[in-house]
Amino acid sequence: MKNESIKLGAIDSLPALFGYFPLGLAFGILAFNKTGNLWIGPLMSLCVYAGAAQFLCLNVMLNNGTLLDVAVTTFVVNLRHIFYGIPFLKAFDIGFFKKLYLIFGITDETYSILSTSPKKNDSTYSLWVTGLTHSYWVVGTVLGSILGAQINYDFSALEFALIALFIVLTIEQAYHTKDSMPFILAIISFLACLAVPNSLFLSSCMGVCLVLMFGNFKYKEANHGYL
Repeated sequence: MKNESIKLGAIDSLPALFGYFPLGLAFGILAFNKTGNLWIGPLMSLCVYAGAAQFLCLNVMLNNGTLLDVAVTTFVVNLRHIFYGIPFLKAFDIGFFKKLYLIFGITDETYSILSTSPKKNDSTYSLWVTGLTHSYWVVGTVLGSILGAQINYDFSALEFALIALFIVLTIEQAYHTKDSMPFILAIISFLACLAVPNSLFLSSCMGVCLVLMFGNFKYKEANHGYL
């Protein structure tokens, strides 16, 4: 049973390999390209593991941002991870350190894999999926840093890799879910916040989306699950 969970976790984590490895590679190259330090990128990927926030915080640090700026930026960008964990409250109710790692390791791709798997309540499966996706990101970053140190070229265009990954994640979720309402509400939230200053756009958009999703949930509940 345990070996089956490990094997399935390895297989199901493969989409993350094709997403996180090249994105980690891009981050490693950019991290070295902008800092000249071989280990900043890999250490961030190992200890922070925040995807989009790592790209943003790298720019914040290079523009003389304070630790408070970095903390606030990371919190705002990764606020969505709080909601990611809600469906797994029971599944993650295991040993203290394992639980901490699963909380730490839940990212967009990890959530996408676990939320669509029939074995999402299997702790062994969850740990292997989380650990493998994390390793793809770290190994990609290490190799990217080494590659960036060897090649003298402006790699700033690689930042688009992050946008590409989110597009892929959205398409993947659209294929697996039968409910189109979350996507509709996300579009409405985006349009409603277009006039908001850039520094407040992400938090405002997420706030509006949360309110709309809660309203949609209460409406469906009142109408016996039908919208």
